[in-house]
Amino acid sequence: MASYIAIDFETANEARASACAVGVVRVDDSKITEQWTTLIDPETYFVPMNVAIHGIKPQDVRGAPTFPSVLERILAIAEGTELFVAHSAAFDMQVLTESAARYGSDPGVQRFACTKVFSRRWFPGWSSYSLDHVVNELGLMGGDRHHEALWDAAAAARIAEYGLERGASSTWAEAADAQSVRLGTVGLSSYQGCVSQASRRPARRRSASV
Repeated sequence: MASYIAIDFETANEARASACAVGVVRVDDSKITEQWTTLIDPETYFVPMNVAIHGIKPQDVRGAPTFPSVLERILAIAEGTELFVAHSAAFDMQVLTESAARYGSDPGVQRFACTKVFSRRWFPGWSSYSLDHVVNELGLMGGDRHHEALWDAAAAARIAEYGLERGASSTWAEAADAQSVRLGTVGLSSYQGCVSQASRRPARRRSASV
């Protein structure tokens, strides 16, 4: 059965390498086996637009861990799983790698699935595929704490479980094959998005943000 890590980052500013919070949910055999969240000291500036979205202020992250120790914990939780999962996963996976690169860390090459891409396949014809819209349509999460990192990670996990069960897929590889979706991969110097095969594009090389 599928084993994966649902993840969500919030950032202090427009740079991907400015993570200020993370939520992580591990799922094994359709059961949540671990949850973890922490604020992160991004050691950089906050912009009002981002603060308005997630409500995290500079004073909130004083004394919080910096990204290297957070990355170590994330990778420990992820050990033995198939891949990472996030809603609009390109953002979160680039936050992971670009924040790591900023500190000279290497998270390795990671596979990932995007629940937004899969939702378009699992639930065609909806007016929106935003995270809050999908969970509301499916009745999966109580309350509306969108942009709270652990809530968003848990919401992505709930969508993933609903979709995997709907498609009778025991692994993400099976789900990708059944839904004609290419799973993504990301590393310090490469990125390949999780996309529907109809919009398949070749992998591109990119420079890590510092």
